Amino acid sequence: GREEETARLVGLLGAPGVMVPPILVTGHAATGKTLVVRGVLKELGLKHAYINAVETATPRQLFEEVLNQLYDHRPSATNGFAPLMRCNDAALFLHLLAHKPLSLCAPSEDGVASARPPALKAGEDETRYIVIDSAERLCSMDAALLPVLLRIAQLSARNVCTILVSSAARQTFEPFLTARPALRLHFPPYSRIAIARILAHDASSNPARAEEYTEIAKVALNVFWGQCRALPELRQVAWQLCEAADHDPAVSSAAREKDSVKLFRALRPALRQASSSSSSSGPSAAQDAVTSAPEDPSSSSTAEGGASASGQTGP
Repeated sequence: GREEETARLVGLLGAPGVMVPPILVTGHAATGKTLVVRGVLKELGLKHAYINAVETATPRQLFEEVLNQLYDHRPSATNGFAPLMRCNDAALFLHLLAHKPLSLCAPSEDGVASARPPALKAGEDETRYIVIDSAERLCSMDAALLPVLLRIAQLSARNVCTILVSSAARQTFEPFLTARPALRLHFPPYSRIAIARILAHDASSNPARAEEYTEIAKVALNVFWGQCRALPELRQVAWQLCEAADHDPAVSSAAREKDSVKLFRALRPALRQASSSSSSSGPSAAQDAVTSAPEDPSSSSTAEGGASASGQTGP
């Protein structure tokens, strides 16, 4: 469901080897931003590092993890779980991006790596990408960090593009983009039907029953949307309902017939069970949603226009 955004991202990345300005990818949570960005880079075979700012507390952690990924270094027991290079500041980080890391340079006669590593050859300077997810967290981490990442190509004299992925409003980054404008890509909220298809896809690996599971996912959204909009929990509910269809011919039959009233009645026991395990707004609120839902749950749903769910990024 993100063909347009995927095509636009491919266009923003340009031809291989072309210097690309920083890219700002925005949109509500669970709109597919991260999955599309990582999927495109992987499909195109583009060298990149992916960092989730939620898991990064300091600039040092970010710098070292970027170097680990760009130079294919994996901390392990054999290397004492050490990073490729200790990197405490932006100046050293930029230096290591512009040259081969010290640990990869041939040691001198005394066994110590050269302090001035040889520059990369022209053919080695392919476009590299640094993807920062939950990038809004960088705004409060260090005042100089975000400006450095946005101007990394100029400061390192290498073809490196920073891609910021964020659920925050674009205005959050405006103060940092005055000196270095960024290309922008926005992911609008999924429609209700698109969310239902995502839930159905995640709940079953059987493509032949995709429409059947989509009808079941619609019921889950119609009943629980007012009480719970966390995508992980909606996925769990959809999985439980689709499992009911695998064991109850009445549910499966109603889903194939796309009879919402009949399907809701057949699913009511499974809905009650799913509501008892819901933790988003408390079991009682979720159970009330099932009890008070009309026989035709589609009559209480909102229009199938834009809607967003919070939680992990979806497809």
